[in-house]
Amino acid sequence: MKRTGIYLGTIIALTAVAAFMFMLLPTNSKSTQSLQFTSQNHGEQAIKELMDYTELEYELTSNHDSWTVKLQEDISDERFEELKTMIQSGKELSFRDHQDNLMLSQDIIKKGSAESEETGNGQPVVTFSLTSEEKFYEVTSKISNTKKPNNVLVMWFGYEEGQTYLEERDKEDPAYLSAPKVNQRLKTSKVQITGNFTKEETHKLAEKINISTLSQGLTLVEKNEK
Repeated sequence: MKRTGIYLGTIIALTAVAAFMFMLLPTNSKSTQSLQFTSQNHGEQAIKELMDYTELEYELTSNHDSWTVKLQEDISDERFEELKTMIQSGKELSFRDHQDNLMLSQDIIKKGSAESEETGNGQPVVTFSLTSEEKFYEVTSKISNTKKPNNVLVMWFGYEEGQTYLEERDKEDPAYLSAPKVNQRLKTSKVQITGNFTKEETHKLAEKINISTLSQGLTLVEKNEK
């Protein structure tokens, strides 16, 4: 799937709401599924924000510097493992130049702000809010002054050492998410990712971005089933 770019501009109105992929399965029995976390700071608040995003009912208990989340309703084992894997993956979003230098970290994305939407012509896209218009302005100023065609801001999800934009750019399915050209300095509040996405793909991508930003600083220790 060839990704075509990121729309870099201020988005005034959003017309669609993200369709979260966490599905509850009705059950008459009490859930035995739980997650245990540790965190260096703001652990309880971060866990609450993460679990509230999933829209799952849960009970949160703490013991010194660890927290246990016990689900109050069962979800499928497949969905539970998917949630666990996304939290454990440690994959983060990053914005890099054409030489793979880190320009912006995941901190530039407002936690839980990613949404799956459709443009006016029905094209599925993903949008997210920025935490600092000033930082984005500074970076796009540098990129826009880079000699063409290298004036790109490459968005990676789970960038690995050794991966390069120059090797990936001509592939049908590059490892990066998008690589728009930046021709001017931009001061914007939202970014829109465009490409040959299906609705399901944008839902999953928005969810991955949100789980990644909301679980930042949290460590999933283990899953308990009692």
